[in-house]
Amino acid sequence: MGAGGPRDLRFVGVDRPRISVLLLNSWSCASSPGFFAENSQRVGSRGRAEMSYRVVLLGSSGAGKSALTLRFLENRFVEECEPTARDLYQGQLLVDGEPCQLAIMDTSGRELYRDLREDCIRRGQGFLLVYTVDVIRTFVDVSLFWDQLRKIKGTSQVPVVLVANKVDKDHRLVNSDMGQDAAKSFRVPYVETSAKTGQGVEQAFHELVREIRTQALQVQARRFQKCTIF
Repeated sequence: MGAGGPRDLRFVGVDRPRISVLLLNSWSCASSPGFFAENSQRVGSRGRAEMSYRVVLLGSSGAGKSALTLRFLENRFVEECEPTARDLYQGQLLVDGEPCQLAIMDTSGRELYRDLREDCIRRGQGFLLVYTVDVIRTFVDVSLFWDQLRKIKGTSQVPVVLVANKVDKDHRLVNSDMGQDAAKSFRVPYVETSAKTGQGVEQAFHELVREIRTQALQVQARRFQKCTIF
């Protein structure tokens, strides 16, 4: 099919029962608006309310965004991933004992797909800013993605986790202090990951869900204060 609709739609069975995965092709967002509806609740298989969150991965090409997503959802490592324009995944999981659904958008870092990336940023609720510790350029680019994110959202109060990926590499050019300093300047959590070994991958996604929930509570509190005043 053409760019207007899905070229590939498949269900992936996984060993971890807490996660189910739905993979759509790079252009499927436009034809699957339900994945990007406003905050929604659904009732899970056990009768518990499940919040749905829209998560976007941002970072340079080669930073390992697709590999991180596949490690998290399917618990497998893919050494070489095909270049991404925009891929959408859906997963169900528990964070701090509370169920939720994630619509995970894996975006391209290439300038060619800037418009697609900006569309994802507009619709996204939480963001993983990903760089790889063995390529300094990807670390420098994180600041560019951060600036783009703040500009589109119109605020720096956005749920974000800074992710230092490929920490299994022997030749590390971006040390932990550099990453932590960047996270402090952005005022966001910092997590080190390896899609190859699985280190920190679950932590990164769970931390982002916590950030999304925290901001949602803060927004509700501000609305309540306004209602109380008036």
